[in-house]
Amino acid sequence: MPEGTAITPVAFCPGAAAAVPTVNAPRADSADDAEATAKNRAATAKGVRTAIPPFRWLQFYREVPDIPEATWGGARIRYDIAGAGDPALLFLHGWCDSRAQFHSLLPLSAQKRRVLAVDLPGHGKSEAPPGEFGFRELVAAAAAAVEAAGVETLVPVSMAHAGWVALGLRRRLGPKRVPRLVLLDWIVLDPPPPFLEALRGLQDPERWKSTRARLFSMWLEHADPQIAAQVRRTMENHGFGMWARAGREIAAAYAREGSPLEALSAIEPPPPTLHLYALPKDEEYRTAQEAFSRKHPWFHFRRLDGISHFPPLETPEAVAAAIEEFLAG
Repeated sequence: MPEGTAITPVAFCPGAAAAVPTVNAPRADSADDAEATAKNRAATAKGVRTAIPPFRWLQFYREVPDIPEATWGGARIRYDIAGAGDPALLFLHGWCDSRAQFHSLLPLSAQKRRVLAVDLPGHGKSEAPPGEFGFRELVAAAAAAVEAAGVETLVPVSMAHAGWVALGLRRRLGPKRVPRLVLLDWIVLDPPPPFLEALRGLQDPERWKSTRARLFSMWLEHADPQIAAQVRRTMENHGFGMWARAGREIAAAYAREGSPLEALSAIEPPPPTLHLYALPKDEEYRTAQEAFSRKHPWFHFRRLDGISHFPPLETPEAVAAAIEEFLAG
């Protein structure tokens, strides 16, 4: 393995690192990075989770040479896999994002169980299929990654509107293979009119950039600058085509399914579901979920102590702990 090759994500968890040869971390660019690099080498040799500074992980993500992959529809679908134990967690990012959304959460969850983080088609390191694609194709691609990884029982952990992919996997694979769902910061009630207007704006060649800017402002208004920079860097890589596709597919899903809570209720039997969210903060959103939960005991929710739309980046420890508590219940 050549000098400068990054530590692969599988080395983040005890037990898995034994399968990874001794490697050299990339050149350190700061004193903090230099200290972490030394810890990385020592930790890798011992087979324990590495001490990578959170946002240096993005460089590692770019430099890992051998990423596991599945083939679906003629496209290569890339994923990370780490840890051991069932049910596995399947991390699903939202539109115009990538599996890097879970870079802080993956090593925490992999201490407890097997974790699979997928780049959905046309995102991150995964290829786009020929022709048009939407949620139906994302479900099929995620299922292909699950089969390629040899995962039998899984709990999707879906970011925002990837919740529609999680629902699709439950319908496709059934309750034995997908016994529970975890949703992150999703509009689980009927979408408000301003959001529907934003979805229309994303599909307008004249308005999509200004609409995207307003969404970033809402999602990241008080976020840590490093988190905001990562989100913008990843999501701004996508142009009008992908943002318009996102607007079209999300709007169509709400029109077809109703609210996510309605869609979950229509599954037989409804899957035990946990919704972890930080935004919006208003009490009406919380009390509506509370009322739904009283009538439907399979639905659980928790408001996180965060200030952005991205809990896996902002509060990964709280997300990991809440997931484990939910799975133990």
